[in-house]
Amino acid sequence: MGPPPDKKHGLRFIGEDDSLFELFLESHDLFISDYLIKEIQDKLRNKIKLPKTTIAAIIELYTSRAIRLDPVELPPDAYRDPDDIPVLGTALAAEADFLITGDKDLLTLNTIEKVKIVTPREFYDTDSKD
Repeated sequence: MGPPPDKKHGLRFIGEDDSLFELFLESHDLFISDYLIKEIQDKLRNKIKLPKTTIAAIIELYTSRAIRLDPVELPPDAYRDPDDIPVLGTALAAEADFLITGDKDLLTLNTIEKVKIVTPREFYDTDSKD
């Protein structure tokens, strides 16, 4: 399984500060799909340049705390970026209240059905008021 994840790197990837991930895990369900797992691995490896052992530990953390499901199928031309379709499909399959992302294309949608699409900061600000 490898060493525990480097909290700073893992949490910076998830949100803007350490308290977001802690808040999320204490009071929310985390949903994930195989597509999202691969996407997280790719970002951690290629964008953040983490070592393989750290990536494996972060993926283990996610998958051990997440509910894995298959995305709802959406038309391949439904959105500008076809890579966003499985992300949106996962949020819909989960019947999520929020899709938390830094992806600018997704953020321009604001909502999809009943799912609010927000930045980590917007989610934190909204949720910490409750």
